[in-house]
Amino acid sequence: MDNHTSIKLTVGGVPHYMVLPSRLDIGIYAGSCQQLGKQPAYKTTQANSVDYPSLASHTQHWAQAPVALSELTKGDYVLLVRASPADRNRPLFCGNIHAG
Repeated sequence: MDNHTSIKLTVGGVPHYMVLPSRLDIGIYAGSCQQLGKQPAYKTTQANSVDYPSLASHTQHWAQAPVALSELTKGDYVLLVRASPADRNRPLFCGNIHAG
């Protein structure tokens, strides 16, 4: 969307000991999952999940980054998803951003 990238995550299989994941920390980092930058290259703004976890086998999360997707696919960027502060911000997923 112009100079913004919308991100939609579908999350399932959340361990029973974790707080309900109504909020995740989603960041775009320069580098690789093995060597992340210290701070996100792009911070995201997020909307809370609309699927209540106890009623569905998964939840959906939306976020938006202030950068065009075409710019992200030109460089070495990764998407890092962390648990909420209540779960000590544990890394849950990291993946490369690329075209295709």
